[in-house]
Parts: sequence; structure tokens; C-alpha cells
Amino acid sequence: MSISLSFGQNVNSGSPKYPFPHDGQIPYTVTAGMPNIDSQAAMDSSVSNMYVSWYANAVTAASSVCSGCLRVYRNTNNDDTVSEGIGYGLLFAVEMADQTLFNGLFNYEQSFLDGNHLMNWQITSGGSVESSGAATDADEDIAMALLMANTQWGSAGAINYLTKFQDQVAYIYNTEIDNGSNYAVWPGDQYQSPYYSSYMEPAWYRCWESHDTSHNWSQVINWVYGTYFDQIYSSYATGFMPETASGSPVTPDTMTMGYDASRYPIRTGIDYLWNGTAADGALTYVGAMAKSVTQGEATVGSWQNEIESYWNISTGAATGSNTDGVQVGGALVAMMVAGNQSAANTVWPMILPGSGHGFMDNGFQYFQDSLCLWGAMVGSGNFINMPCGVNPCGSVACTPTPTPVPLSCFMLSSPMETGQNYNATDGYWFTFSFASVSNTPVATPELATVSGAASIIDGVDGGADGDIYAARAIGAFDINGGTTQVVYPPTGTTSASETVYAGFALGTELSPAGVTSGYNNLEDLDEITFWCKSSIGGMVVNPNGTAPATDIWMRMNFVNPYITTATGAGLVDYYGFNFAVTAANTWQQFTVPLSSITNQNWGTGSQPPVSGGVSYVMPTAPGATVAAPAANALSQISSIEWQTESNTGATYPQVYGLDWQPWMASDLEGPQPGTVYAINASFLQLAPMAYPSARPIATGWIAERAPTGKVGDSWYYFEIPGKSLKKANDRMLASVPFLQYRGYTSYPPDFVSTH
Repeated sequence: MSISLSFGQNVNSGSPKYPFPHDGQIPYTVTAGMPNIDSQAAMDSSVSNMYVSWYANAVTAASSVCSGCLRVYRNTNNDDTVSEGIGYGLLFAVEMADQTLFNGLFNYEQSFLDGNHLMNWQITSGGSVESSGAATDADEDIAMALLMANTQWGSAGAINYLTKFQDQVAYIYNTEIDNGSNYAVWPGDQYQSPYYSSYMEPAWYRCWESHDTSHNWSQVINWVYGTYFDQIYSSYATGFMPETASGSPVTPDTMTMGYDASRYPIRTGIDYLWNGTAADGALTYVGAMAKSVTQGEATVGSWQNEIESYWNISTGAATGSNTDGVQVGGALVAMMVAGNQSAANTVWPMILPGSGHGFMDNGFQYFQDSLCLWGAMVGSGNFINMPCGVNPCGSVACTPTPTPVPLSCFMLSSPMETGQNYNATDGYWFTFSFASVSNTPVATPELATVSGAASIIDGVDGGADGDIYAARAIGAFDINGGTTQVVYPPTGTTSASETVYAGFALGTELSPAGVTSGYNNLEDLDEITFWCKSSIGGMVVNPNGTAPATDIWMRMNFVNPYITTATGAGLVDYYGFNFAVTAANTWQQFTVPLSSITNQNWGTGSQPPVSGGVSYVMPTAPGATVAAPAANALSQISSIEWQTESNTGATYPQVYGLDWQPWMASDLEGPQPGTVYAINASFLQLAPMAYPSARPIATGWIAERAPTGKVGDSWYYFEIPGKSLKKANDRMLASVPFLQYRGYTSYPPDFVSTH
């Protein structure tokens, strides 16, 4: 278990039907060419890390446009937004099950519609239309993402994805498809030529045939394969396609397949990977491209020099930069379509960071790195056909098959090594936070928070003892045993001062409902061993609450839901063990013998069956009324939980901020990956006047970006996903919270005081 007091990503938000990663959920129809040079878990981790970095560098808030709006911006073009980027972002968001990003992007898109109800294709960073009219490729991606979202989350929420999809495809068909003649795909809703090779999306049209029967998408597919690609291929059989083409017969306007057409093998290749022989046209043209690339590699002597910026569609010659990643994603998908696994295994590492040719290897570049991420998602099997694919589990999402056999010793965490969030008894890992007065929940202020299921499986820092993954809860609490004003739900009754206990926990089910593995009875348990790591050190065992107010400790709980009491007093179903985590960010091993697992005694007196003067009933099955021996408390364990605890009277207004660190000069440039920024509202209000040297912080990006969340009445946090990277020669800035925490009354000489 790893506990970090920061906040998690929005991946797998909104209770998705197909959470990330998608291993085996909806397999591709064609799999022979899929890369297998890395394990599935490693590929999933690569995609996850790339997505986090892409999000950090390409997504920003657009609160001036609408509340909660987000946009994908081009860092290479004055930070503007194009509809194409919104389309990419929506597709990535639905595949990563990031509903927060999806809804934020879609609400932004809806704010810039033209007269045909499609998005104007270019918007300035300030939120005004720079270039009007719609672009077909973006509109098609938006439509497909909406249909996927309907499958992923349903349409009963804030956005009716299905209705929006139906509207979007009708607008596309009526204004961007030549539906009265040859069913050509026009470049936008304002003009009919030239044709763009990368605007053909036959996988989308094929799926829409069964979800939009009012329009003739089969004719559009016939034109794409039977006219556009066929007439170019008949003259230039390399499989490379031009940026644009015009006329009848279709004739290339240029002999180069460059940046714009780099998306053609991805968009067309997906049709074959998803649909197999039904999309043989994709095999013909994209397969031919794969053959040309492998022949070119044999000629030039390296993949690095073959996959450059451009190809000549007649000769197949590669030109441009051999460190440009714009064509890598398309080349990978082409090898998969051709069934050339050996070549796919060569290209897969090239798409990854650090290859010199891959994701962010030239610094973040919006277009190239978006295509690297898309290619990696397809290559790893994480771009699935949610609305039209064949789900091997039928109409419901796949769940673990109960297969465990009784063992004298087993590892709960073993499935975690494949990136799965369930354990060896088929129970899921989960998180929760709590704040209560005498076991009655209180609502406000928000005294404890915790990350959701999306953040449980952590593959960034790895687990203990060489493991790839760890289960992790990320949360905060700022009171546990202290007094504060509270509000009781659902009545809204307010009390001026109550003793509140708050915290958060990570847990794992044992043999949940419907599973008959028999792993609920721990009466014969000898001991349980686990590893734990915390971002805060010095957590001290303190079962009696006698240590100083700064101490924090942890408790492992064994939950038996059948233990009852006539009065309802106390957490009678909690048996557990208190333990210390003495060092920050260091894995520590704990072995707990059966004899050390005791009742959570909330009063004076003996342990059960009598605790604090209250008699407890400990049946071995639901509905039993006869008191059983105390040992039976471990006979029906439904979950094991690891919970934060603290001694009476302790408060932690700064605990969610991890260990305070100063702002660095790089932080002013923009939010840095792997960082949690904690800001007090008074700092934003007073710093520009009271602390002039801190003005750059208070008036920079943090004043414009929507916070991730709030703790207490005045503290806001901004969680930036990704892995923290220290920059050479970075310098500290004047950070008021850091200075106050360290006890400074004036700025140290090594602090930077200007922007």
C-alpha cells in the first residue's frame, strides 16, 4: 500500500463501462501484427504515462468561455485551439474513461458552432473565432467520440451523448458529404474541394451504419475505398497517399505524404483492425504502405532514416527530419494491418519517449505528440470499438472470473502485476474518506477527501520488492479528534462545535457477492504480511492517544459486517492493528500475527464480547442472534482496509500539501508534471499587495486555472499529473506558505524575487 497526500487523475471517472486499461475487453478482430516486444502491463503503463504528459502539455482550462470548459491548445501556434485537437481530445478522453476531460472539451466545442451547428475550426487563445467554417475530420472524430461516450457512460447525465451524436452525424451528412451525387467526403461545410486523404474515416462510417440508419454511410465507404483510394493507388501503388487530391478521376495535388496525410494510416488502418475482412480495402492500401516502408528501410539501412517527415507517393523516398515523430504512429498501425509483428516490434519502441524519434523527444509538439499517443493507444490494444465491437462478456463489462483454489498462503496483490484493480479473491480494491461525530457522518466543512478508483493502481513509482504496481490511496484530512462546526446530512442541521474524526483509507474486498472462493474466513490465520509506503514519515503507533499532537499513525482493519450491537454504538465491526510508518517514501514490511488483531475499543473495559459496557453479538452468518466467541469475529471478513489515524486533538491544515517545497522558476512557466500546488485563498487576495515579490505566483497561471479541489474552508489544490522531473539550474521563488512553514520572517538570500 502506498499512501500519498496529493490528488489523483480523472482517468476512469464517471463509472465507465470499459475502464482503462482495456486488456481483453473488446479485442481487435485482427491481432496478428500487434507488437509484443513489451508485456501488456508495460504497454498499458506507457500509454498511461504518455496520456498524463499529453494532458499536462496540451489541455488547459477555458473558464472565460464557460464554466468547467477545457480545451486542447497548440503550443506551436500561439496557443490557439483547432477543432481537430478537440476531436483528438474527445477520442483520447473516452478511451481513457476520463469523463471530466470529455465533458469539459465538449462544452467548449459547443460554444463555437457555426451556422451549420458544427465547430468553427480555429479559435484564438483568447476565445474568439479566428477562422470560421468547419473541418470534416474534426467533426467526424467528435461524432464518433460522442457515440463511444454513450456506450462508456450512458446518456442520462449532464450531456445526452446519444442525442448529440445523432445531431452531429446529421449535420456532417448534410453539409460535409456529397450525399446527392457520389458520396464524396468534402473537406468542410464551406467548400467541396480538395479532398484530404486523412479526412477519410471508414471505421467511423462502418459503425454509424448500425447507429444512424437515416443516412447512407455504406455509400460513403464505397466512395472512400472504391473511388478515392483506388484511383490514386492505380497510378501510385506504394500505398502512400497525398496530402490532398482533386477532380474526377481523383488526381493528387501534391506528390508528398506529409503532416496532414500522416493520419491516413491510423484512421484507415483502424477499420481493418476493428473489422477484419469487411474492411479489406484498408488492408490493400495501408498494407501496401507497410510493405513500402519495410522495403525502404532495407534500402536506407535503418528505420530511423526511413520513418522521417515525408514520403514521395510515387517513389516511396523518405525525406525530412529523422527525429520527427509525426509518421511513427501511422507506421506502427500500418505494420499491424499488414500482420508484420516483427516490424511492429521495431516501431513500437520508436513511438515511446526517449527513443529520439518518439513522444516528446523534441519537446512537446501538439500535432506530432498527439499522433504518437494515438498510435500508442492503437498499438497497445487500448483503442477499442466500444459501440460496435464484439464484447466477449456479452452486454456487460467483463469482470474477473472467480477461479481461486484454497491455498495455505496466497498473495492478495498478485493480479495487480497485470495492472488490474482486483485481488486474488476476485474482490476489488477501493478507497473511501470519512468524517463523523460519534459515528454519525457530517457533511461540511469538507474535512477529508480521497482519490477514486482511477488512482488505486500505481505503475509510476512501482511497488515493493521489485513489483511493477502498487495499490495507492491519495487523500487528505485536516482534523481527527479535534472540534469544529459541522452540518449533518440530510437534514442540514448545524452544530457549533463537535468532536470530529476524519481520515481516508484504501481497502480490498474479500470474495465479494456472487463469488464463492471461501476466502472470507480468517479464523485460522497465522499472520498477514504487507508492505506500506507513505509520503509522510514519522507515523507513530499510538493506540492510546498519548503521543504529542503532531503524531499520525495507520491502522489495518478487518471488517465483519455481521457483528451487531443492540445500541448501535461504536464501530463494532472493526478489528484491526495499529502500526508505524517511520520513514517517508520508503517501503516498509509489516507482519501482523493473529494475536495482535484486536477490536477497535471505543470505551473503557474489556475486549469483546464486552467493550465499553456494550454487549456485542458476533454471529458466523447473517441473521444469527446467538453470541459467539470473540474468535469468530474473523469468520466473515468482507474487506481489509488500511486507514489513516491520529491522536485526539490533532489537526493538520497542511497535511495534504505533502512536505512544503518552494516554488521554482520553472513553476512560473506553467504547471509542472507530478506536482501538487497548495494555495490559500488569502494568498491570492493579499500577496499582490502584501508580498510584492510573490506577485508573479499570485497573478500567474494559478489565478486562471480551475483548481482540482478544495480542503477545508480556504485551501485549494491543483494536482498536475505526470512524473516530477527536476530541471537543471532551476531557482527558488518566494513562496509564502513555504516560508511560513519553515519559520522564515524574511526571504532567504537564495530566493528569486522577480518573475
